[in-house]
Amino acid sequence: AAEAKAKTAGAAAPAAAPVASVSAPGRVNYLQRNKAAALVAGIALAGGAYWNANQNLWTSTRDLSLALPGTSHLGAEGAGGGAEEARRRLAQPVFGKDDRARMVRRWNEAVDGLFGKIVQTLSERGW
Repeated sequence: AAEAKAKTAGAAAPAAAPVASVSAPGRVNYLQRNKAAALVAGIALAGGAYWNANQNLWTSTRDLSLALPGTSHLGAEGAGGGAEEARRRLAQPVFGKDDRARMVRRWNEAVDGLFGKIVQTLSERGW
């Protein structure tokens, strides 16, 4: 009789239903509020990072355009420091005579180092 009771008790027991978080209509539970707050914070952080990167990009582009020789239609007006400061920056050479001579010398050394053996071999063969 005890075995029969155990069999029927085991067979009659319903399977455990998953526990669902049910709250009253119109109320948001704690977990949903935290998820929503994290979503809003994430969106705000991503927006702030995008804005900061965008500002840095435009600032560095503007500074680079002012440092390079030549004129730009945005160079003087968009500089933030006025047209006079932009003209003064443009009047200063980016590289001096010594810097240019050193760059030419290093360029020639690099080309000789890279292609020197090829030129020597071709010269020996009569090309």
